[in-house]
Amino acid sequence: MYRDSTRNIRARSSRDMPPLSITKKRKPKVPKEPSRFLACPVEIQLQVLESVPKEGLVTLSRVNKQLASIAQPALHREVDVNCPSLSPGWRSIPLVLVLRTLLWRPDLAQAVQHLRFDGYDFVERELNELPTTPIFHLIDEDKLRAVQFIKALDLYQGLDWAHAFLKGQIDSLVSLVVALTPNVRSLYLGEFFSVGICFLRLLLSPESYNNPGGSNVHKFEHLRHVTVDNHCATYHHIHFSFNNIYQSFFHLRMLENLSISGSFPEASRPFTITAKLEHLRCLNLKRISEAELGRILSLAPNLEDLKYTYGCYPLADLFSTNSQRLDVAILDDSLKSHRLKLKSLQLLVIDNINVLDEGLDPLWPLALQGSPLKLHDFSNLRILTVPWILIAGLSKGEHPSPLRYLIPKYVERLTLTDDLYQQPYWGWSGKEIQALLEEYLYDVKETKLALAAMLLVGPILSKMYKNDKFHSARRLARSASVDLRAVEMTIPESEVLRSAEERARRYGQLREPLSKMDQNSWEARAAVKRAATLDKIPSEWRLSSEDLEHAHSQRDITGSFIERFLDEETASITSLKTVEILNAVSEQKLTTMKVVRAFCQRAAVAHQINNCLHETLFDQAFERAQYLDEYFTKHGKALGPLHGLPISLKDQFHVKGVDTTMGYVGWIGGNLGIDPDKTYTVESQIVTELLSLGAVLYCKTSLPQTLLFGETKNNIIGQTLNPINQNLSCGGSSGGGGALMALGGSSVGVGTDIGGSLRIPAGFCGIFSIKPTSNRLSYRDVANTNPGQDTYRSTIGFMGTSIDALEVVFKAVLGTEPWMKDPAVIPIPFRKDVMESYRRRSDEKGNAKSGERPLKMGVFWCDGMVGLHPPVLRGLTVVVDALKKAGHKGGFLSADGAHDIHQHLNRSGEPLIPDLKDGLNLKTPTELLKYQDLTIQGLEYERQYSDYWNSTADSDGQIVDAVLMPVAPHAAVIPGKFYHGAYTDAMNLTNYTAVVIPTIRADKRIDVFDEGYEPLGEIDRKNWQAYLYDGAPVGVQIVGRKFEEEKCLAIARIVQAVVESAIKTG
Repeated sequence: MYRDSTRNIRARSSRDMPPLSITKKRKPKVPKEPSRFLACPVEIQLQVLESVPKEGLVTLSRVNKQLASIAQPALHREVDVNCPSLSPGWRSIPLVLVLRTLLWRPDLAQAVQHLRFDGYDFVERELNELPTTPIFHLIDEDKLRAVQFIKALDLYQGLDWAHAFLKGQIDSLVSLVVALTPNVRSLYLGEFFSVGICFLRLLLSPESYNNPGGSNVHKFEHLRHVTVDNHCATYHHIHFSFNNIYQSFFHLRMLENLSISGSFPEASRPFTITAKLEHLRCLNLKRISEAELGRILSLAPNLEDLKYTYGCYPLADLFSTNSQRLDVAILDDSLKSHRLKLKSLQLLVIDNINVLDEGLDPLWPLALQGSPLKLHDFSNLRILTVPWILIAGLSKGEHPSPLRYLIPKYVERLTLTDDLYQQPYWGWSGKEIQALLEEYLYDVKETKLALAAMLLVGPILSKMYKNDKFHSARRLARSASVDLRAVEMTIPESEVLRSAEERARRYGQLREPLSKMDQNSWEARAAVKRAATLDKIPSEWRLSSEDLEHAHSQRDITGSFIERFLDEETASITSLKTVEILNAVSEQKLTTMKVVRAFCQRAAVAHQINNCLHETLFDQAFERAQYLDEYFTKHGKALGPLHGLPISLKDQFHVKGVDTTMGYVGWIGGNLGIDPDKTYTVESQIVTELLSLGAVLYCKTSLPQTLLFGETKNNIIGQTLNPINQNLSCGGSSGGGGALMALGGSSVGVGTDIGGSLRIPAGFCGIFSIKPTSNRLSYRDVANTNPGQDTYRSTIGFMGTSIDALEVVFKAVLGTEPWMKDPAVIPIPFRKDVMESYRRRSDEKGNAKSGERPLKMGVFWCDGMVGLHPPVLRGLTVVVDALKKAGHKGGFLSADGAHDIHQHLNRSGEPLIPDLKDGLNLKTPTELLKYQDLTIQGLEYERQYSDYWNSTADSDGQIVDAVLMPVAPHAAVIPGKFYHGAYTDAMNLTNYTAVVIPTIRADKRIDVFDEGYEPLGEIDRKNWQAYLYDGAPVGVQIVGRKFEEEKCLAIARIVQAVVESAIKTG
């Protein structure tokens, strides 16, 4: 059968074949010349690199070791380059070379988990011409092996496939790469690769095989995510049968996520698939008809997330009937079958795609038929995006009823669009829409509907929102605890806008391509740094674009959501507490390597969905883990008390050979900022101590530019959000560590605190932290902002997922006697007797013991400037009431005018992030005498507060043991709305010890907004305008005096016990 097609393939001996391996050498570093890079076979992302010469590409095909560490940095060096132009002499195509590698290395092919065909640029061709590519880099043995592989598939059109391959037809090469990788988990076909995919259709369809039940049938049982962008078929290959790709993937019964972009809506397109996709949870359909939507939905009974974009094609009337009409009644019927299971529904109607780009006019209005959508009985719906006219009709006269009868009552996030073009059929005025929205917001407030956020999208709605007369609606939204915003938006359908949208979807931030940037600009340096951080993540841990998009649409990405990307063992190990990890390693129930690999993987996934890391130290961590396991085997004991414990570091601590940026772009490429002579040679003392104790350092977490901000945002990676509620902030400045712990990617981490930097993220993210008195631990060789000032003292502390985590690490570090190497450290060893003296005053549930003196706790209810939001007040009340029931009693000074900060900004030319501009614009430095006066004032305040504490003695002579106070006047805030840090600042001014523990979660049904509240001042007024908190954790501080860390940890354990008991008993 294949004799004719292979007759001209000249066989050559194996000794003539170019070698496909490299000699064993030490682990190669990333070479300076790109000629040593090849598209990584573990996650193939086919992109043309203009800087790679033809000779280099030939060499690349022979490289087959260390591909993950060598190839990925080069691939992503210019991550935004999609389609570079082909020069006349350019004829080498990476697709061919990747195919060649996979043909001869089945072990690599078996390891492939993600295939991405994107950014391809074809030589000029006629309209509707099948794209081809030269395959002269394939020698005869390569071609023979490929043809034999195709033959072995036993497809009834295998001969056609073989002929197409020998002609270099792109379709055949893409299909062959897919066929060679049977364990692939995600497949992305970019706009230039989704053209006439007839051979891929054969591969996916069981009936295409001569023996449908045979062992040669490709079942793709691991394939979970498929994305097909079909812009090219729309613009250049209209007559190609879209069915080639349209129906192929409906045979894949294990699919969980499917995204398909059609060529244009076509109601008469044949549909023959009847198999059920029981595992399909997420479906994204573009440019198909409402009738086709219904047929597809019938295949997916368990669908939870649906995105449907109806778009008209400007020339569609030449090929289809009624292409400009959207029948809403049919759309309504199509959706009804899923009304009980859909959790997220996003609908978008686009008029006349590409009309402006093609120079066609006029705009053709979309004809809507049928009554508005009836979505009220979608009882499980939580996220809804819908054009206004689809639920309210084309004009006021068609509007049937108030919005509360049109929008499901359990919807938490609602997005309304005005179709994005001001079309002739739009009959709504802003005043009419505003009246209905106000009525709906009033209903939300009065009937306790679930709505938490509403977004108005489009020129008409955004203009209405900006109108001064809309203030009543905004006020209603605040009183109903609804985050109401507006965005003026256009449809990204031009080539430039599509590319921008794709970059934003893949990399999370909208950035200009690096090729268009000044390579020395701060934007370019930041973009390279972001890409390099992602490149260090092993390809098998990379998430597909569909996974990332799904994560970004979720409210809560902790717990079960992030664990869907992990295997059972990894999820189990990373759910262990710190002491459990140490015990499992010391008892050899787990190896250090297993523990470290599990936490590295979870941290890698956490960063991809949450943006919480600056550095990944995975390679160093694996080497360290291997050393520790070998040490245990050889000596039969642990290296130290923290043997095998993975610990995360805030990107303020120096690790040899690793960047320390501290959020400054100008610090990229070094680890000591403004002291380049010591770059990469300095190691913070706390890092040295942790390593001597047996710990494993595996990542550096994100922080805000300057450190002086209660959120986490900088110009390198952007913003880190709260993973418990992505509408809220994770806090700062140690926010990346807090977010990582909330996601289970760390059980203990090291941070710093200068005004709440450890305590605010702990409170916002529902974890534990300790801020010791300064100089209890060593700050030697740690980067800092304004290191010369000593009025507000920064201190090293820890965050953890338990009190035990804080205690075990604090005790271990003090055991290294840090004062011996750092004379600034006060020589106070860990005082177990002090801790036990407080522990024995209560039982395991925190109840005061008979015969022992109960705790006497002070309570700090308000600082007199900003009052507490209801959930924070409730959380503090719960703690106080629980202690009583258990028997117990109960602005920032920048002395140098910010010159230190601006010196670091000027190294790269980056600006201050907007949130810091008002407070940290460059000022004249404070005069020495004035700074001296400020310092004296601070010391005097410290003395006065000490006297006040002593004055709390009762008749028995017992003074307050510790003070309970909020972490902030609010739970986690809307990003950019952190206004007041005095509740934590004061403890740095007094230099007191503080421990934070989580208490309750905010609940909008209980913590009702008090409309009668009178703000205490301008800052308090702003604070209450940012009132949106539902589901956010609430933490409290347990504050002790100087150097009372052991005492605070003991009391915190008692407080945690009584609070947990109170919550359990209701």
